[in-house]
Amino acid sequence: GVDENFFVLGGHSLLGAQLIVRIRDRFGVELSLVAVFRARTLAAFASLVEEALTLGDPGALTEEEVLSLF
Repeated sequence: GVDENFFVLGGHSLLGAQLIVRIRDRFGVELSLVAVFRARTLAAFASLVEEALTLGDPGALTEEEVLSLF
């Protein structure tokens, strides 16, 4: 679920790096691997992506749209 811990579910730094690359390729958003370690849940990470998108293009995607991509 969106509130489960990425690392408890078996996530690790390589998967986190792959996530960062996919986000960058899909949305042009640059986030660091540190963001994955700090956010830990999909909901928290989606908020970071949404914030980055909003700063570049207000109203680009809603939180639901970001979550639906995962």
